[in-house]
Order: sequence, then C-alpha cells, then structure tokens
Amino acid sequence: MRHKIFVPVLALLTLFVMGSCSSSKSASQNVKKKDIRGTWTVSSVSIEGLAAGTKIKTVAFDDVPYECFQGSQWYLPNSGFGTYNIASANCMTGERKINWSFRTKDGVNYFNFKKMDGVKRKDANDVDDGYRLVITDITDNGFIAKSPVVFEGKTIYFVYNFVKG
Repeated sequence: MRHKIFVPVLALLTLFVMGSCSSSKSASQNVKKKDIRGTWTVSSVSIEGLAAGTKIKTVAFDDVPYECFQGSQWYLPNSGFGTYNIASANCMTGERKINWSFRTKDGVNYFNFKKMDGVKRKDANDVDDGYRLVITDITDNGFIAKSPVVFEGKTIYFVYNFVKG
C-alpha cells in the first residue's frame, strides 16, 4: 500500500521541481552579449515613474515619439553593427543603423547603442553620443530594458519590452 502512494507522490514532486526550473535569468545574474544577440521586436513601450494621468510628449533616442518604438524590429548581430526599424503608422518609418554593445558594471547589465546613420563602420569609435538602457529582466524569449529620461527635474523611465523574433 505504501508503494502505491509513494510513486505518485514522487512523480508529482519531480514534476514540481522540474516545473520550477526555468531558463529565465534575473538581471543580476551573469548575462552575456550572446543573450542579447538576435532579432527582437519591441512588443510594448511604457513609462515608469510618471504621476498617474500625466501626459508627456517627447521623443526617444532623439528620433521619434516613444510610442513609435512599439512594434519596432531590432537586429543585434554579434559584430555589433545592427539596425532598428520603425514601422508604426504616423511615425517617421524606416531602418536606422546602430552600433550596439552589452556591458555589466557593478552587477547592472546595460544595453548600449550609438546611431550610425551616415557614419562609416571604421569611424564608429568617433561617435561619442549614445544611449544606455538598463536590462532589468531577461529570459530566452525576451528582455526588458529601461531608458532613463529626466522629466521636470526627476528621472522617469521608458520601459521597452523586447521579444524574440
């Protein structure tokens, strides 16, 4: 009788333990550039740190209104010379060339990029202006990156939800 109860309980326990294991990495874990490489779509863009009901009209990355990045496609190859493509209606659509990198500093993971439109690859190091986003969560299928912006004297964040593909 004991054996009949033990086997199903052991099976359930095994399923529970296997189900609790995940390929998700917390942003504080050892994330590497290879985890960011690939083709991504921004599935949503939101603002964090803004008082409820506050409206804001601003552009992101000195390009287009932040809402235009929803649905944008990002190609991040190993070489670092990638692109993002704005396809939203009522936005200045098209592909933008970037030079991207990934860094971890003091346990914080950063996705960095510089716009490279009109700049030759060999001159990439001459471009000083760029953007740094904090990666706050990452899984095999997506990551969340926050871009700090100063608004009315305080820091708010544009939050980009990247999904694979």
